[in-house]
Amino acid sequence: NHEDIISVLYNYSYLYATVAEFGPKIAQGNIPLSGQIVVASPLDACDDIQNSGAAGKILLIVRGDCEFTSQIRNAQYVGAIAAVVFNNVLGQESFVMQGKAHDIEIPALMMSYTDGISLQDAAASSMTITFPAVTYSDPLPSPNSRIGHTIVSASKRIYLFGGEIVNGYAINLCELNDHFSRDFWIFDPISATWSNITDPRGPDERCGHSAVVTTPSILTTEDTFVFGDSSVRQTIIFVGGKGINNQVLGDLWSFNPIKAIWINQTENLSTTLLKSNMSDSVMERWGHTATALGEEIYIFGGVSIDSSILGDFLLLKVDEFGAPTSLENLTLIDYWNKCTVHNQCAYPAARWGHSAASVVVRASEEERMQASNRFYLQGKIGVYKVFIYGGRSTSSNILDDLWLFDPVKQVWTDIYSSSWSVSPPALWGHAAVGAAGKFYVFGGKGGDNETVNDAWLFNPDTLIWTNITGDPGIGKRWGHAAAASADFLESQWQLFY
Repeated sequence: NHEDIISVLYNYSYLYATVAEFGPKIAQGNIPLSGQIVVASPLDACDDIQNSGAAGKILLIVRGDCEFTSQIRNAQYVGAIAAVVFNNVLGQESFVMQGKAHDIEIPALMMSYTDGISLQDAAASSMTITFPAVTYSDPLPSPNSRIGHTIVSASKRIYLFGGEIVNGYAINLCELNDHFSRDFWIFDPISATWSNITDPRGPDERCGHSAVVTTPSILTTEDTFVFGDSSVRQTIIFVGGKGINNQVLGDLWSFNPIKAIWINQTENLSTTLLKSNMSDSVMERWGHTATALGEEIYIFGGVSIDSSILGDFLLLKVDEFGAPTSLENLTLIDYWNKCTVHNQCAYPAARWGHSAASVVVRASEEERMQASNRFYLQGKIGVYKVFIYGGRSTSSNILDDLWLFDPVKQVWTDIYSSSWSVSPPALWGHAAVGAAGKFYVFGGKGGDNETVNDAWLFNPDTLIWTNITGDPGIGKRWGHAAAASADFLESQWQLFY
């Protein structure tokens, strides 16, 4: 998006601020902005500011009932060199303060409630804060700020579709359906540029849908099946979501990234559902996940048309063109018999807002032999399995569980170890990818509904979580998306959020 977000180090952690639409840009001319933090009196600065020593300082203001431009004008009137407005509700993040004011001559920044409270502590100790210099340039075309969209990697490009356009912040996912989008963007990692390839023949506006890339299996010289090679035909499959007028969608679309052709597969899906003795409502959902293994798509959870939280697990098979060939409800398999055979009877709770990804897990020779004709191997190392993490089981219950689904045995395993010294908190609205045999989780909202910028890595071989949060990281966020793009010859991976 076109937001200018800067970070400042305080008390061994980073605080994040968003530059306002009005006023000068901060730290122009590569000169950092530095000053002592002073708390405004009154705190919302909607009336005349009473601070006698505000001149030459950075004034801290809480979001109030008056216009942002009025708050900043009042700060400028008492001689402040900049003003920082922080949100007034716990859990709400920073956003671009809107307004037109040609008379404002000091930089204006917005912070989250939590970061603003941290600056209040800094003010109490008369601390000086330095905002680093930022170089500004005219932005190239790129997608608007959004949540509830999808990102996938296909044919060495990144594809973004749909979501809820947000100008600032959002409290709930896919709530403002009049802000839903149907725009379709492609990102070239080589040139680092976006292109808008929206086609009127594509899907309608939606949020909370899923997208996966399916790939026909190919036989390598080592006599093992693989998928994901960019040299073979790949198809992007889109499932469901929430549409305008709060309609819960159950349609199916495919996109050919080489020919740039959309195909509405919904009629073919209805035929497949009929053959499977299932109604069209089975596919109607949003807030779910979809994970592809070759030409098999595993769909879990979400929210139904009657707002019920779903716990069903579907296996949708498609052909090389993305047309559905069969649909199986794995929730209804002879599960207890499989439990008896494998001594594993666990099953994840119904949820939405969770994450899912496929990851290569080291396997025995017997397991690899079982997988070789149907599920796809990475060399002679292991087999692909499906991981899910977190989500919401109710409006208030946020989960912190990690599950593994074995597509060969068709059983779930609840992965937990009492020996874990660290592990992610309960999260929803986060994103996850599988890359290089690891499961990565980033961002989301925690149990207190506070947005985080934590990054975690789970190693299936050691069953250990590692906190890999960067310094300063890429900033707190939720409702985002992630994809992994790989060069299989050089074993290089790039993560996109």
